[in-house]
Amino acid sequence: MLAATASHAGTVSFGETLINADLNGTFSVDLRIDFTGDATLGGGLDIFFDSSALNFSSFDFGVAPSLDPSFNRLPNLVLNADPLQSKLEGLAFGSFAGITGPEVIGTLTFQATAVGSSALSLAVTTDPSKGGEFISSSTFSLQVVDFGSAAIQVSAVPVPAAAWLFGSGLIALAGVVKKRKTLETGQH
Repeated sequence: MLAATASHAGTVSFGETLINADLNGTFSVDLRIDFTGDATLGGGLDIFFDSSALNFSSFDFGVAPSLDPSFNRLPNLVLNADPLQSKLEGLAFGSFAGITGPEVIGTLTFQATAVGSSALSLAVTTDPSKGGEFISSSTFSLQVVDFGSAAIQVSAVPVPAAAWLFGSGLIALAGVVKKRKTLETGQH
């Protein structure tokens, strides 16, 4: 019989915790791990997002030397009737040699489809066929993992473009006013 006890905490987080994106634009965010205190054999995770505001485009595993590509599993896209419960299910990675980090394991890419705030959050995948719980490479016990999150702020018009548009409008308005004064006074 195996006894499962929790081991030291590792972390899985996003490279940025606040991401600014343009409406209909794409943005990328790194997925980072750190199991420095207790190397992991690997595991799986789910990434939750608001599918009414974000469209998942891709996930690309990085070139992290500690990852064994035969452990890598791309996630399934699961869209939910409640868009806040949509997720990328079962993103998995690992190595028999153990992974310590800190390192980037890959990059997520999304398209922003609605103005406002949205979030990305992480949780362990409990289904063993999709990576399952994280396991310590030294004790073979379950690992406690601290998961990070990220906030996404989507703007309708990028701030520099909005300023440029506003400035262009002022110049055009000044031209119309000058033209009107010229016509009223009869000067050319």
